[in-house]
Amino acid sequence: MRDVEAAVPVIFTRNGMTPPTDGYPAVASFISSDPDSESFVFRKFNTLTARKLLHAQAELLDLEHRLAEFDAQAAAGYDHELHLSAREWERLTANAKVRSQEKDRMELMDEIEVKLEKYHQALLLQEQVARLERPPRRVLRAYREALLGRPGEYPKLGGRAEHMLDDEEDLVMLSPPLHNDILSRFLRRYWLFGTKPATDHASRTRYFEEQSLIWLVNVCSTAIAATLLIGSILALYFVTSPDARLGIVLGFIVLFAVGLSVSTSASRDAVFAATAAYSAVLIVYISGSGISGANGGFSPNSSNCSSVA
Repeated sequence: MRDVEAAVPVIFTRNGMTPPTDGYPAVASFISSDPDSESFVFRKFNTLTARKLLHAQAELLDLEHRLAEFDAQAAAGYDHELHLSAREWERLTANAKVRSQEKDRMELMDEIEVKLEKYHQALLLQEQVARLERPPRRVLRAYREALLGRPGEYPKLGGRAEHMLDDEEDLVMLSPPLHNDILSRFLRRYWLFGTKPATDHASRTRYFEEQSLIWLVNVCSTAIAATLLIGSILALYFVTSPDARLGIVLGFIVLFAVGLSVSTSASRDAVFAATAAYSAVLIVYISGSGISGANGGFSPNSSNCSSVA
């Protein structure tokens, strides 16, 4: 993954050609140069989408009202043939060829079918767009400097496109990181290990391997799990006070739940289930191990003890 906290475009020279430095070619090269595609950030135009859906909805409301009027005319029974057309599809299609009332009704239904399909497609598409995530600030900082340039430089784009990143609430990224837990986000923001400079020597952008981050997160998650399990067992072994043991159990349960939430992307249900299993392990250890503490050895009432005649 690229560390995009620095903020000038990273452009790879291809086929010996001079990389673009201005205009849409330069911005497009910056976007496409990110190996993790995090810089694919665009406006989603929420307000325009809402207007479009409202207009389509209003149009369908009007068509629905017109169809209801046709139904009311047919139900009134003044026109017997029209009444029969409302009950029989074959008669409706046949009469639509020779009668204006049925023809208008068929045309209205065809118009409703087309516009209703487009409306439903727009709803489903908007539902997918609404699920897209907002870009992190480190990506926006890089994108802004790639677009606007450093102090004293001219923006890469002019006109209204110069301000396309101003409304952060309306921005989405098309390729969010696969691992987006709290620990992964923290490490991405404050990566302190090996990085590689960008191909463009004038750029301050540096790269690090996403696989390195995944490996480090896995190591940290494993260490946290092992520490909480082994640490809790050792603490319960050396502590003999019942009240202290209860406090230790409660404390380790809370730490386990917090550690699981921070170091993994597990769902809330998965966190509850894992925490319950961890709690059960500690309770079984206390109640069934026969260990009363470091100084107590085996309990005198343990079934393993035998009397000597």
